[in-house]
Amino acid sequence: LALRSMLQKELPKPPGRFSLVSLRPVWPYALALIGINLLAAALNHIDKILLGGLLPLAEFGHVVMAMAVVGGLSVAVAPVYNAAFADLASIPHHNARPAAAQYHAHAHTIALTVLPAAATLHLLAPTALFAWTGDRSLASAVAPIASIWILGTAMNGLGHVPYALQLAH
Repeated sequence: LALRSMLQKELPKPPGRFSLVSLRPVWPYALALIGINLLAAALNHIDKILLGGLLPLAEFGHVVMAMAVVGGLSVAVAPVYNAAFADLASIPHHNARPAAAQYHAHAHTIALTVLPAAATLHLLAPTALFAWTGDRSLASAVAPIASIWILGTAMNGLGHVPYALQLAH
């Protein structure tokens, strides 16, 4: 409430009032985005729900630890995705050449950010997990799960720039 109050004092008054009617032309797009985001949320969590019910607690703990290791890759993807979407959305739709240049620049950035880290984690998963936990048996149990999860997360990360282009368009 304090932030809202401060913003209302500092920002200029809007030229008109909010109108639901003005949103009518973008409703199909908005509904599609809602659907995409609901599906993405379901896909991001269905594995945990299924595995939580199928695996014994100790093995599920190994999966959760692998996810925690892989979470670092997702943290690296978000800023590149945000920058890509902002840049691509600012380019008019009819200007294909600047959009292609921005797309390729961001695709290279995300590849150079994600792929070396993913390759290193994939190849050195047992060592990285042992360095983190100090438990060799835990590291050897979690490493195969983490190695596979790392590859999937890297591929998912590479798909963020095309998704940003799709949303921007």
